Amino acid sequence: MSKYANAYQEKINARLTMEATAPRKQIMLHLTEDTIARLTRMAAEISKISGTRVTRNTMIEDAIYIFLDESEPILTGLRQGKGGPVDE
Repeated sequence: MSKYANAYQEKINARLTMEATAPRKQIMLHLTEDTIARLTRMAAEISKISGTRVTRNTMIEDAIYIFLDESEPILTGLRQGKGGPVDE
């Protein structure tokens, strides 16, 4: 299991019960066909389990939030001279 499995699990659980969110701005990403297919399958599975519509964009947004949440403490540690990314 991934080091970030808990963050992903929490984000998926939150997604299953998520309410409306604030307005967003649009960006464009270039992804491989395989990545898009994987996102499509995962979004369909989560939609099936939750009974609510989950899209590929939702999955991408969740991944970005997890990345930002996990990266900020690492960058703070590096700025403060605490060492590399694995400083646990």
